Amino acid sequence: MAGRQWLYKHAEDELLDPRTPALPDREALVEPADALVCASHDGYQCGGEVALSAACTSARIGEVSGCRIGDSDTTNWIRTVRRQTTSAPGGLVDKATKGKRARRMPIPFVAVR
Repeated sequence: MAGRQWLYKHAEDELLDPRTPALPDREALVEPADALVCASHDGYQCGGEVALSAACTSARIGEVSGCRIGDSDTTNWIRTVRRQTTSAPGGLVDKATKGKRARRMPIPFVAVR
């Protein structure tokens, strides 16, 4: 199958079965997170946990980098997504999320493996 035909078939498969692009199991998610920890300075665990949390909540990379301490409510385990951090001429800037409004999402317990 040539390029465009393959893309069309792939998109059609995803419409018929939404689980098609999903990871097959938890290990497929944990393995790259563990590799990230191994590649980090002194095996810094937080990087892997952030990657798992972002994957479990489908957070965009800008939303992850825009997270601040005050955005997380650890009593109810809810995070409020208020901003995204992106690169711009002159450095990083904060701007509104893609939906232009704050939203609340659960904080997953990803540290349990």
